[in-house]
Amino acid sequence: MANNDLIASAMGISPMVEPGVVEKMVGSVEVLPAIIPDKPSPQDAIRDFDKARKNILEVIEVSKVAIADVSNLAEQSQDADYYDSLTSSLKVMLEANRDLMELHNQIRKLTVAVEDKVNKVQNNLFVGSTSDLQKFIQDLQKVKTIS
Repeated sequence: MANNDLIASAMGISPMVEPGVVEKMVGSVEVLPAIIPDKPSPQDAIRDFDKARKNILEVIEVSKVAIADVSNLAEQSQDADYYDSLTSSLKVMLEANRDLMELHNQIRKLTVAVEDKVNKVQNNLFVGSTSDLQKFIQDLQKVKTIS
């Protein structure tokens, strides 16, 4: 019987179960197709942003309480272990603040990209007379000179 167990052959060991035994026990083995998730929509990204932001803010609030408690313990006991815990708590809080700022930058980039797509105009069609078109162009030029 050929050795079809790729993991066992790659590691140079014998397979734990002989090939074909599982099929005999269970019946036929069906290979399911891979599920490819859809690309997230901008609404999904905003919802995920809100959830991540709430989680990060909660970590920051819990860190504040932990820092206050561990700071009191460290000050009262003068134990090096408490000071180590204090520094690690401070590090967690600083990383959470950094993550929050990175999250804000990412959502800002996302909203700018979405706004750019919304504001982009393709294939304009003007319906009107040539005099209406000239008047429209003159009005646009006036607005550009004012701003």
